Amino acid sequence: MGSTSESSGVESRLATIQVRGEVILAILESTRSLGDAALKILGRHRITDVAAGCWYPLDRLLRVLAEIETSMTDTTLYTIGHKIHRNAVLPAEYGDFLEALARIDEAYHLNHQGGDIGHYQFSQPGPRQVRVVSTSLYPCEFDRGVVHGFAGCARPADIQRLTVTHDPETPCRRRGGASCSYQVDW
Repeated sequence: MGSTSESSGVESRLATIQVRGEVILAILESTRSLGDAALKILGRHRITDVAAGCWYPLDRLLRVLAEIETSMTDTTLYTIGHKIHRNAVLPAEYGDFLEALARIDEAYHLNHQGGDIGHYQFSQPGPRQVRVVSTSLYPCEFDRGVVHGFAGCARPADIQRLTVTHDPETPCRRRGGASCSYQVDW
């Protein structure tokens, strides 16, 4: 665990960053089957009256996701991330499946303002494989869902099997690393 000065540095960095309401609306859409549990969690962290086009403190949203991670399951975080592309402000239309994955970073930056939020870096190490390295501020399973959601939204009909795995051989934010790597195979 980091020192107190490291924690306060992260907190002060987060204090200026905001996230669009569209991202928060994805939480509500993804957790609809859980009743009002997500609304209660959002309310505990002073996120209320969520609306598209409005901006909210990212540090509060990250606390919401941390509570969801501890009180629900990783599947819940994954599902929320997977639906982000349905709600978030996106770049102009993608040309194809690979371009959708390559432009996750652009979409991420369209939905945040006010500070250093990290990046999603895209590479294609093989003909049917993509790697996305994330230095975002979001939890691992949320990010895996984001990558899978973007991949799925532009997936051509001829791709029957699409998997997104969190690479256990690379650094991981959950284990104190600065990034997480996700491998997309088809």
